[in-house]
Amino acid sequence: MKKQLLLLSALVLLFSAFIYAEGSKETAAGTGVTEITFMHVFSEPRGELIDRVVRDFNNSQDGIVAKHQHVPGWYGGLLEQLQALAVARQLPEVAIMGLSESITMNRQLGAVEIQQYIDRDNYDLSDFFPRFLELAQDQATGKQFVLPYAISTQLIFINRDLLREAGIDPSRQPETWMEINEWAKKVSDPAKGISGIGFQLDFDTWQFQVLLESFGGHMADIDTRRVLFNKEPGPTG
Repeated sequence: MKKQLLLLSALVLLFSAFIYAEGSKETAAGTGVTEITFMHVFSEPRGELIDRVVRDFNNSQDGIVAKHQHVPGWYGGLLEQLQALAVARQLPEVAIMGLSESITMNRQLGAVEIQQYIDRDNYDLSDFFPRFLELAQDQATGKQFVLPYAISTQLIFINRDLLREAGIDPSRQPETWMEINEWAKKVSDPAKGISGIGFQLDFDTWQFQVLLESFGGHMADIDTRRVLFNKEPGPTG
């Protein structure tokens, strides 16, 4: 089964996909078809994309049948289920997980490093953004332990009408956070219930990390393992 895992990863799972060696299983005896399962957190409409990709993969060859399973509860719910399946030795062949849980997936749940399959099949990684690949590499060895699927990116949405009313040209892009702060002050009108700026920070630490690092700060020092987010510019940034 290990020899066939990269094929699925290459054609289907261009995600932050972790591969497990112990999950493989054959379908009905004598068919020669390998059935594999991968778990993910994506419901509609992203689940429709996964369903289509899996269907295309299954139709492209007759040696592997891939079945995907949506697990509710986002990454926390999936991690909880994987931990339970690990105890029962019933892990899926592939799982999608946030990169922040990579240590748990590798050290505690036994995910298999994908670099060995990339090397064996001379798999072409040119379709991936280099920086995405770097984020999914073991920092100590430089080896690829997963394939990236997506990177969450914070966006700034503007109200052009409010900017024009405040005398700001909405076609011009702000260059610094200080400039955004000045724009927000000009737009703000508490009497009319208008706030100059708002942030959505209701997920996990990555959103705060993006803001912190854009000010030149860091969450922690990798070498010393010291926490740094409570140092400047964290508190006042």
